[in-house]
Amino acid sequence: MNSNGTRTLHFHKPRTPWPPVILGINIFELISLVAWIVLFGTGILKCRTIAERPEANRKCVLSLLILLLMALVSGAMTTIAGWLPAELASVVRIAVTIVSTVLLILVIAVSTKGRYEFNADGAKYEQGEDQAIYAAVLALLILGTGVTDYFIRMA
Repeated sequence: MNSNGTRTLHFHKPRTPWPPVILGINIFELISLVAWIVLFGTGILKCRTIAERPEANRKCVLSLLILLLMALVSGAMTTIAGWLPAELASVVRIAVTIVSTVLLILVIAVSTKGRYEFNADGAKYEQGEDQAIYAAVLALLILGTGVTDYFIRMA
């Protein structure tokens, strides 16, 4: 009680900031970034080992490898852009969008060329067709989502 007979509430400040911050970076964002790199990095290494096999069509597997590499770099750069000043962050996000769009179109082209080679000489190849299909479908879905988002924002 105070001297005038009223009660005051005392709120204690938390001892640690929430969410936890290390060097000005949210720890959960940092953990997410590391997990993102590990998961997509292992996928890229697996595609590389498949591409080295003599019975695999390299273009088919390369299309999925490019898609995974694009996802890895764009996700990491977008997360890092959140830690940058606003002006620089917007430039990084625009650059990531442009490069990602070009790489997605490249993925579709490489997977189409790889599937053409795979079907033309089916006796030579045993692996790669599924990777090319997955890469093309995912690239089309990502491009379609991006285009739809653009038109929704413009409306």
